[in-house]
Amino acid sequence: MRAGMVRAKVCSKCKLKKPASDFSIGTTFRYRKRLDDYVKRTKLNSECKACITKRVTTWRKANVKRNMVYQSKYHRILRRQK
Repeated sequence: MRAGMVRAKVCSKCKLKKPASDFSIGTTFRYRKRLDDYVKRTKLNSECKACITKRVTTWRKANVKRNMVYQSKYHRILRRQK
C-alpha cells in the first residue's frame, strides 16, 4: 500500500470508524504564492456519505423555497452552456 492511502477513517459527525469507500473524495485548491499557481489536492471528506446525505436532505426539507430558487438558477446556467 502506498503512503497516504487510508483503509479506514472516523466520520466527524457520527464518530464511527468506516472503510474509506464510505467517504467521498473532496477536491481543494491551494495557492502557492512563490510559484504563482494553484495545486489541486484530493482527499477524503471528513463526513461519511450517509451523514452528508442526511445533512443535505434535512437542509432541503427545511429550506424548500430557497432550494427551488437555487436549483432553477443552476439549471438555467447549465442550459446556457450547451
